[in-house]
Amino acid sequence: MNILVIGKGAYTLLMRDTLKSQGHNVFLAFNFYDAMHYWENEKIDCIISCVMIAADGLTEKERKESKNSELAGWVWLKRRVFREYPEMKKRTIIYSAVLEHLKKSVPEAELVDICLVERIGGGADETIKALALIRAELEAMRNRVILYQAQIARNPLEDITEQELRGIHVITHRRARDSGLPNKVITALCQIEASLERNS
Repeated sequence: MNILVIGKGAYTLLMRDTLKSQGHNVFLAFNFYDAMHYWENEKIDCIISCVMIAADGLTEKERKESKNSELAGWVWLKRRVFREYPEMKKRTIIYSAVLEHLKKSVPEAELVDICLVERIGGGADETIKALALIRAELEAMRNRVILYQAQIARNPLEDITEQELRGIHVITHRRARDSGLPNKVITALCQIEASLERNS
């Protein structure tokens, strides 16, 4: 997965190293200038953010809302990510040693679907567990996609890597009126249905 990690200090570096050792692509941002750059230019699957970060890269209004950087991570996520892409809430982990402060400052309804992890000591175990759940959900979503294409001179999928297509049902049909196409789609749907039943 492509993971944007926003934070500072030894815990953030430990998080980066742990995620890289598990095969993830990690984009590390110590400030919101870098966070915005990665968010706009990379295909980010998941965001892991600290709550208390220096407000570099926030607007004046956002700085005030962040209460002297105490809630800077939350403010950036809310204003720059969730406002336009609310579905990212389910793919975001917020970690903090002072989660209670966040919960008291932000309405409970706004935190729904976000994974909140209390940072205890120097370990990243709870954050890694939360990430595993997000990854499983993303994989499940991929397995529900059917992509079909006509077989033409230039394969439109040739620019897409095998890794990006993993888990997606790809159906190629030979001509516009391929009589076998409906059956191929139905077979893929049956596979998806069976997978959903196994996982329920």
